[in-house]
Amino acid sequence: MIRGLGFRYTFVVGFFILLLVLVSATSFAAQPDNTTHSLLAVQRFTNGRASDSTRQIYSMNPDGSNLQQVTHLEMEVLDASWSPDGSQLAITQVVGNLYPILDTRVAVVNRDGTAQRFLDTRQSSRATWSPNGQWIAYARRQDGTREWIVFLIRPDGSERINLTERSGLQGFPTSWSPDSRFLLVSSGRKAYDNVVAHGDDGDGWWNIYRLDVATGESMPLTSLTNASSGMADWSPDGSRIVFVSGRDGRQQIYMMSANGQNVQRLSDGEGNDWYPVWSPDGQFIAFSRSFGRASTMDIYRMHADGSDLINITNSAEDDMILDWSPLLPGEPPTPAPPTATPSPTLTPFPVTRTPSDLDCLDAPRSRLNLGMLAAVVLPTADEPERQNLRVRDAAGGEPLGLLEPGAEFYIVGGPVCGDDGLRWWEIETVDGSLRGWSAEGFAPDAYLIVPVEAG
Repeated sequence: MIRGLGFRYTFVVGFFILLLVLVSATSFAAQPDNTTHSLLAVQRFTNGRASDSTRQIYSMNPDGSNLQQVTHLEMEVLDASWSPDGSQLAITQVVGNLYPILDTRVAVVNRDGTAQRFLDTRQSSRATWSPNGQWIAYARRQDGTREWIVFLIRPDGSERINLTERSGLQGFPTSWSPDSRFLLVSSGRKAYDNVVAHGDDGDGWWNIYRLDVATGESMPLTSLTNASSGMADWSPDGSRIVFVSGRDGRQQIYMMSANGQNVQRLSDGEGNDWYPVWSPDGQFIAFSRSFGRASTMDIYRMHADGSDLINITNSAEDDMILDWSPLLPGEPPTPAPPTATPSPTLTPFPVTRTPSDLDCLDAPRSRLNLGMLAAVVLPTADEPERQNLRVRDAAGGEPLGLLEPGAEFYIVGGPVCGDDGLRWWEIETVDGSLRGWSAEGFAPDAYLIVPVEAG
């Protein structure tokens, strides 16, 4: 009898232990995957300079990896804004030319660039999606004028609302508050053509306004009379606004409280900074930086306090940040494999100490010859701007890469006179990772490449 009770007790206890294990295993298997990631929407000038390039939208990871083309439209695409669920983008597409500006239309596309649909049949620009997903704000040019009217429209193209009629505020919407109540608008009395235009009366400077979309009430958050402010983006927690201003000479990144107070400067580089955007967790800010007309534009990322600045593109192309997506489910996209394999060994060449005597029409006197170790010229007091060096597939050919000031390489081919009148050399980096052609400099003495060992 006692033995029977012991067997039944053991069986019952064992059964419940097994049941608990099965339930625990089922519960563990049913746990949702909380992995998330985010993507940057980027405009790339695929031929190097904006004036003669095909501009399309790309996506990439926040570290700059896995650049993927999103739009493949016949006409150029100028900007983009993510939908709150990350499934779509509101874009501005070029459809023609209304000299002296481009004719553009606001449209919506899927995240893979498909299913394009226009939201407005008239000239429109600068679409930005509300966080609640119910509205897209954009600017439409008033027929026959230089005025840009602020509109709201449903993402399906219905129920258009003229916010300028409510507020009297013209300009370009740039960002929504997280609760979708307020809209940041860049506006100036001469706010037209999306270009900073200032007149003798001083009222042409752009400033940032906070617009209540329900009531039409607006208040200026910046009120400078000697420089413009704009390109503002609201922080995910609603407490801060990051923006661009030229108040200190260059275009730099600034931060202010949501009421326009407590302005502080975040960036302090030698270049000009543009289009800052917040990461969805509020920890980082990405923006674009250029160093003058001769420089490409790269995308940088920093912490929200301005620390730990890094260049995440460092490309030979022009890259402009447009928007940072909301958090998306799953792992970030796997970076694409490299498209080129570095040279396994350097090309052996005897060093020719005597500088080349090849005379090219618009080139300075040569300092280089085959086999020499050379470098990209460093900035000087007379020329403080950064001197990046493009490496191309032939003299005057297509870009292969971009070398930073001070980068060293060997002269392995050339020289030849290009169609531009410059003297071109074939170069190979010291580590063998890049080989191509670069110009020595411009007449009479503007050198892009200088010898490391004097001959």
